[in-house]
Amino acid sequence: EEAVRMGADAVSVGCIVGGDNQPGQLRNLSQFSKAAASVGMPLVTHIYPRGNLIAPEDRTAWQNVLYAARVAAELGVDLIKTSYPGNIDDFAKVVDGTPSRVLVAGGAPRGSIDGYLQMTHDVIAAGGHGVTYGRFVFQSGNPAALVKTLRKIIHENYSVKEAKEYLRELEN
Repeated sequence: EEAVRMGADAVSVGCIVGGDNQPGQLRNLSQFSKAAASVGMPLVTHIYPRGNLIAPEDRTAWQNVLYAARVAAELGVDLIKTSYPGNIDDFAKVVDGTPSRVLVAGGAPRGSIDGYLQMTHDVIAAGGHGVTYGRFVFQSGNPAALVKTLRKIIHENYSVKEAKEYLRELEN
């Protein structure tokens, strides 16, 4: 109701699964989902399998990412932002098992621009609906050029090679 009064286009809720706090986290997400649906407000969640019961090395396993995305979809979330499991085939399993739109979170910059361009391409090729990069873009040498390049991959089906060439043109 507050979001409607403020003129918001959507509501976003964070959620962590796979830990001792999961029941409360999911209850909170469920309550937001019900409230958002009652006023026709789309709900976005950034949901990650990062709870204390999941070993750090398993937090991007496709089975855990799928679990997080699927539970969000079943609670009525319209747009799901979650972890990338590391490759196109595993992300395709997440997308195929989730009856809502799935986006990938970028997280802290941890790789090269080429790596992010490849991940973006793979997310879209696997059926994902986009990426949500923050620091990677903002901390780059030319954020505007990078956003334009990511747009080419997402909306115009540029290959990674084409995107790299386009980015070079924008930067020169």
